[in-house]
Amino acid sequence: MEQRNLLPESSRFFKKILLVLLLSIAFAAAINHYEATALVLRFILQVFYPIFVGVAFAFVLSIPQEALEKILGRHRQMRSHARSISIALSLTGSIIMLFLFANAFIPQFIQTLRGFGTALPEALHEVAAALSGVPTLQKYVVELESVDWNQMMQRVQEYLASGQTEAVYSAVHTTAEFVTTMVETFVGIILGVYFLGTKEMLTRQMRQMLYAFCTRKNADRIAHIGGVFRQKFYAFVCGQMLDSFIFMMGLFTGMILFGISHAAMVSAIVVFTGLIPMVGGVIGGAIGAVFIFVESPTQALIFIILLIVLHQIDSNFIYPRIMGRSLGLPEVWSFIAIIVGGGLFGVLGMLLGVPVFSAVYTLLGEYTRNRLKEKEHMP
Repeated sequence: MEQRNLLPESSRFFKKILLVLLLSIAFAAAINHYEATALVLRFILQVFYPIFVGVAFAFVLSIPQEALEKILGRHRQMRSHARSISIALSLTGSIIMLFLFANAFIPQFIQTLRGFGTALPEALHEVAAALSGVPTLQKYVVELESVDWNQMMQRVQEYLASGQTEAVYSAVHTTAEFVTTMVETFVGIILGVYFLGTKEMLTRQMRQMLYAFCTRKNADRIAHIGGVFRQKFYAFVCGQMLDSFIFMMGLFTGMILFGISHAAMVSAIVVFTGLIPMVGGVIGGAIGAVFIFVESPTQALIFIILLIVLHQIDSNFIYPRIMGRSLGLPEVWSFIAIIVGGGLFGVLGMLLGVPVFSAVYTLLGEYTRNRLKEKEHMP
């Protein structure tokens, strides 16, 4: 009788050991053949890129779509068409926001780039004149004034003109890649709309497959993990969009009050870079400071002071209130998530690192508490 009871336990233990060994071997092989692994992952990302875009687009668009669907569902006449109307309204709103961003950003950006070559020397001479009264900086001021910026710009233009063939080839290659990416992105957006329209059916089919191929205990566990990740990503997207919008409005208002140029363009940059947690507003502001510096170094200095003040207010008061309760991730782990995610996957890793770390942090906390309860050492 004892042998019969021990055999199933030993068999399950042996399966766990075998699974750990296989995963360890696969992980070691992937690390040893890093280049081949990176090529395989890049190929998978290229093949499934439209699907990833569709899932991401459907997830973000579902935030306003679900709210609109609830509002429309209160009216009997709208109830049968609430889903399609809410998707259409959400999609239209997104297109309008992109159009407003492009209208505010692109014209000023092109105009600034056109005058960059002539305005930069004047801005640097203005800085040299302002610093000439400081005795300890006289040496650097003389060196700065001795530079012939017009000649330097002419050399840059000659260098670019000398490699016209390569430049044309590079431009054609870059344009072809850009067009391909845009087409795949457009296909992904269409898929995202279909995902939104049939999300209940897709969710039901995925749950059926999960419970068909897994035991009930493992299926419940996987469903719970998926629910935690979805809740964290949902809270992150909502909170980050709200925080970046508040930061943008504060920056835009301050720039208008102090008469700083390029208010619309810099604010539009901050909206998108602000999606990067905690440091996104600073990155966007630094990019904007370069454009403002070319036109007026004094305005750039005022802008930097304004940016520092707004960032301190946002970091110490606004951001913790918005994100702290929803994500439940301490600030130190947020910084670690940004650093590790950015080091592994670049800007995409910086964007997704915080919600992923938050979900893992929550799941590890649940697992730890359950283990302590089992051992009856819960403090």
